[in-house]
Amino acid sequence: PVSGARVELQGLDMPRDVRRGTATAGVIAFDGGDAVAEGPFVITAIDPNGFAGRKSGRVVADGTAVTVDVFLFDATGTVAGRVVAPDAAGALLPVPNAEVVISNASGPLAFTLADAAGVFAVPLVPVGPYTVEAFDAATAARGRASGIVLGGSQPAAVTISLEAMG
Repeated sequence: PVSGARVELQGLDMPRDVRRGTATAGVIAFDGGDAVAEGPFVITAIDPNGFAGRKSGRVVADGTAVTVDVFLFDATGTVAGRVVAPDAAGALLPVPNAEVVISNASGPLAFTLADAAGVFAVPLVPVGPYTVEAFDAATAARGRASGIVLGGSQPAAVTISLEAMG
C-alpha cells in the first residue's frame, strides 16, 4: 500500500463524474455524497515519487462496493494523436470533440475528448500494447487504432480514422 497517492476516478458513461482524493495507507473510498454512479470507470493514481498507474472497474449496481487494486509503475508514457474522418472528396479532416478511450489488455485506462483540431494526449499510460477507440457523437462514426507505449519522453503517436457505421 502506498500512502499519499493522488487518486482520480472518472466515470466512462454519462455524466462522466470525476472524483479526486488522496489515499491513506494505500486506500481511498468514494462513498456517501461522493458515491460513484453505476457503470464503468477508470482510476488514475500517482504517488509522491511520480510512480503512476491506471485501472478500470465497474459499479454493477448503485450502492455496491467495488475494490480496484491499482499497480503503480515507474515506466509509463503518453499516447498522443489525432482523430480524423474523410470528407466527400476523401480528404482527412480533424474531428473536434471526438470521444477517445484508451485501453490495454486489462481494460479501459483513460477517457478524454479531442480538442478543436482533433488532437488528444493522455499521459501515464503503462508501457506495452494499447488500443485507442474514438467516437464522434455528431455523426456516430467510430474508429480504432493500436500501438505500443515504449515509455520515456517520446509519445506513442496514433491517428484514428473514423468510419460511418451502418
